Amino acid sequence: MEIPSFSTDTIANEQTTSSVSNVFLPLHGALLRNLGIPFNEICWLKDLAEDSAKDGQYDFLFVGAPLKIVGGTGSPVNPLAIK
Repeated sequence: MEIPSFSTDTIANEQTTSSVSNVFLPLHGALLRNLGIPFNEICWLKDLAEDSAKDGQYDFLFVGAPLKIVGGTGSPVNPLAIK
């Protein structure tokens, strides 16, 4: 219940179809629709992981404002990790 956002370096953040329930994009429904947790997909996380390993600082403020599109359901962002 304390997840502000969900980001991965993959295209859909999950299996396209659940091998257990056969539901299409199950995390999208469970997290985005049911809990209002926004997703960020196809993030370049390698540089952040390397920098965090180097300085031992794994906590950061994630900032990623979407484009203002009325009625939009998705948007590109310019993400920043502020340590």
